[in-house]
Amino acid sequence: MSERPSQSEVPLPEPLERPVVRAAVRQLKWVFWGMLLVAIDIPPVWTTTAERWRIDPFNDLVGWLLIVVGVARLGRIRVDEAWRDRYGSAMRAVKWVAIVSAAAAAMGHVVFAHPDTLDLLLAILGLAQLAAGVLFAVCMWRLCTKAELPRAARGWSIFLAVFLTVYVIPSAFYHYSAYVTQLGGQEYRFDVTLMSVGGSVLTGAMTALMGWALWRMAREMAGRGVEDADAG
Repeated sequence: MSERPSQSEVPLPEPLERPVVRAAVRQLKWVFWGMLLVAIDIPPVWTTTAERWRIDPFNDLVGWLLIVVGVARLGRIRVDEAWRDRYGSAMRAVKWVAIVSAAAAAMGHVVFAHPDTLDLLLAILGLAQLAAGVLFAVCMWRLCTKAELPRAARGWSIFLAVFLTVYVIPSAFYHYSAYVTQLGGQEYRFDVTLMSVGGSVLTGAMTALMGWALWRMAREMAGRGVEDADAG
């Protein structure tokens, strides 16, 4: 394990190289399209009653798999020093939450009565997904800051603020209520259909805002490329 250097041995941070940031933009597109598929909530086109299987081309599984690929590749970027790799540690946590979410989405293809323990675990997973979303936004802000892309960093700051206010707080209340309900052995008092539609709308809005932050990042990178060419 790397030892923490003394203050005098810590080198000054260097900005990320342009090819690294361009690669990050490409990997972010995987996450964006994955989130878009997760946001799309269309009723399954075919459900059997005998085999108890459900076929849904817009199931969240594909979306979460795209997110896993994008997050895993983004996590390989060295943003912080080796002795305090907070970016890498946070992205690994996000990746594992995405992997578990993909497994939960795969389980959605099987139609069966959920035991209370499973519903409880899914409620906890919902809270973990919210925390992972916050970590991911902070990591993207950190990446843009290290890459000296101030407008892109500001875009991710705006995304994080809106995400926390509009999505995380209401969703955390819902998942916490579901957790307490399951823990107490009571029944849901929420309108499941209404909550599903509302969640899809909010997820779609957050995905659109993420796309805007990604667009700002790509645009600023393109502008830096032109400036570098002119300087050369």
